Amino acid sequence: MWLKLTKRYKKADYNNLFIEDYNELPHINPKLWKVAAYNIVTLIRRFDKQRTLIVSASNYNSIYELSRLARLADDHIICTFHFYEPFFLFTRAQAG
Repeated sequence: MWLKLTKRYKKADYNNLFIEDYNELPHINPKLWKVAAYNIVTLIRRFDKQRTLIVSASNYNSIYELSRLARLADDHIICTFHFYEPFFLFTRAQAG
C-alpha cells in the first residue's frame, strides 16, 4: 500500500502531502511493530527520499509505546501519538 502511494504521489508538493504509516494501529507486539515501521520507512525511502512520514507507535498510537520506540535515523519523520486520559475521566463520571 505505501509503495503504491509513494509512487503515485512522488511528484506532489512536499509541503502539501505527508504519508502516515497507520492511524490507530491496533494492538501489536511493540518489537514487531518497530521492525515493521523500519521496513516501511526503508521501502518508501527507496522511491522518495524527502517526503515527510508520520510514524506511529503500536497499541493505538500509545504515548507510552512511542516513548519506547527507537528513533528512526531520518530527518523527515514526525512521530504521532494519541492520549486518551480525559476520556477515562469522562467515562468514569458517566458510569458513577
